[in-house]
Amino acid sequence: MKYCIDGKYKENDNKSFRLWNLTKWLLEVNTEFINYFRDGSTRNYTIANRIEDRLPRIRGKVKDLVNIGLLA
Repeated sequence: MKYCIDGKYKENDNKSFRLWNLTKWLLEVNTEFINYFRDGSTRNYTIANRIEDRLPRIRGKVKDLVNIGLLA
């Protein structure tokens, strides 16, 4: 994952990540998320609210990666 290589929110050990930080990073680089929060109805969300809004989806995707053995 690019996040592990050059993500500014990565952990110092380069072996782990926090779901909150991964979600924050995705909000900055993922086109779908960027466009969603440009909409007039979501534009004024705080960063914390944006993260909370996307966290369940990201958590599910990370869980899927664990289940298929790509993350431990």
